[in-house]
Amino acid sequence: MSATKDLVADIAEQACATHAVGVHTVAIGGVTFNLAEKGYCARFVRQCHEAAMGIPAFAWKYCAANAIEMEKNLRSMANSVASPQRGDIVCLNRVNGRYGHIGIYVGEGFVCENTSSTVRGPGTVRSKITQGMYSKLTGYYGVLPKMVVDMIQPWAKAAVNWAVKEGFTDGTDLSFDVQRMLVILYRYDKSKQGKV
Repeated sequence: MSATKDLVADIAEQACATHAVGVHTVAIGGVTFNLAEKGYCARFVRQCHEAAMGIPAFAWKYCAANAIEMEKNLRSMANSVASPQRGDIVCLNRVNGRYGHIGIYVGEGFVCENTSSTVRGPGTVRSKITQGMYSKLTGYYGVLPKMVVDMIQPWAKAAVNWAVKEGFTDGTDLSFDVQRMLVILYRYDKSKQGKV
């Protein structure tokens, strides 16, 4: 299954819900989350993406030691968005601290985060974004597509539709390389039929 921002949000909410019932560790998508440890917001965001994408620890291209450094990576390589969608990254780095803060937006004004705050946490929690948090907001970033269909490149749409219809794929593995291969197969099939 291809990773989407909705899957990241689902993983983040599952981690928060698990901690809310008193469980301190959970394994999701091959990643073990320490839910009770506090102040590891960048690790939490990284691990949510690793679990969604099925990649090894520290393989996520935006990973960094803290929230401020992670936002620098996001700012240089990801899409900044004006209004967040569920699964986008929320950066709250307008503070004097050395590390900053970061979380996963899960919709309706809520964020999943790992925090040292004793008001919202501590640990891995789902929090309402307060006015105080908004005053520290430095950006929203969209890293993954909303749905798998959003991953289809315009030049590959006809080929993907053809491959699903022919039963070559169920449409869930839509990596760039798979799309290129489907285009090649599609063109070959059409040339055999004299349609290209």
